[in-house]
Amino acid sequence: MLGVAQLVDGRNGDASAVVTNGGTLNVAASASAAASLGANAKAKASGVQQIVSATGTVGAGTTATPANASASLTNSGTIALTALANAHGGSAATAVASVYTGVYQSAHAAGSAALSIVNSGTFSANADAQAIADTGLASASAHVYGLSQSAFGGSASLATVDNEGTIDIGLVAKATGGSSAIAHAFGNAVYQVVGSGTASFTNNGSL
Repeated sequence: MLGVAQLVDGRNGDASAVVTNGGTLNVAASASAAASLGANAKAKASGVQQIVSATGTVGAGTTATPANASASLTNSGTIALTALANAHGGSAATAVASVYTGVYQSAHAAGSAALSIVNSGTFSANADAQAIADTGLASASAHVYGLSQSAFGGSASLATVDNEGTIDIGLVAKATGGSSAIAHAFGNAVYQVVGSGTASFTNNGSL
């Protein structure tokens, strides 16, 4: 389940994507499965995706400049993401809950690629996976990728995250099996990748 998606393709022109949230954005995915033999439940939630590309040049002749790409998200409200997966099987059970991703920004440009996330509100991402197998293997996996940025520009790359509010990441993975059980939980709050540029994270809030 995806809350907001922006795909901008600029050809011989600058491209930009902007999201401003001062209200409430809730994205919740839930899956449950029960069977006498094998049960499999998977739930996946994503909040905001901004994918921007800018190729070619702006203008013509000697005044032409490489095209630039940018994406920005400003949150002064609430962005809440939840993924819940429950599986109960007789011989096997698998539960996978994933928030992938809370906010994802990608910019590729012939010129500059710039990404910005400013949070003065509340951002939360929670994944809960629980699996029970009466006689066999039970497997539970919970994954959360909070704020992710990927910027690659021909002239410059910049990715910034400024948190003045609250960023909360939560994971639960629980497995109970008759013969064996595997539980795995993995998450990150902020992940930034840039090419030949700068990545900046400032936290004056709660993380």
